[in-house]
Amino acid sequence: MSVFKLPQGCHGEREHLQRFRKDNQNPSRKQLAGQFQRRTFMLIRDVRPGTVETLEFLYGCLSYLLGRNLLSRKDDLSYADDAFEFLHTCSDV
Repeated sequence: MSVFKLPQGCHGEREHLQRFRKDNQNPSRKQLAGQFQRRTFMLIRDVRPGTVETLEFLYGCLSYLLGRNLLSRKDDLSYADDAFEFLHTCSDV
């Protein structure tokens, strides 16, 4: 028995949600790399005096999201260069 009970009259809503979930079991993935690259480069271009700091911040965010320290798989790059290289080479899987 569930701890959470739906109020009377919400059963139709629950059926709608169950049907919606079944219909969206395998939604097609939206391709993001091209749009992501263009928008990110536009933002970096607008921050010219603080470009290195912006790339280092972006490196921290991307490395957290991806769960790895090297974004571009190259060992000898600074954080900013690694983020910039990743932006040039990222693609949708």
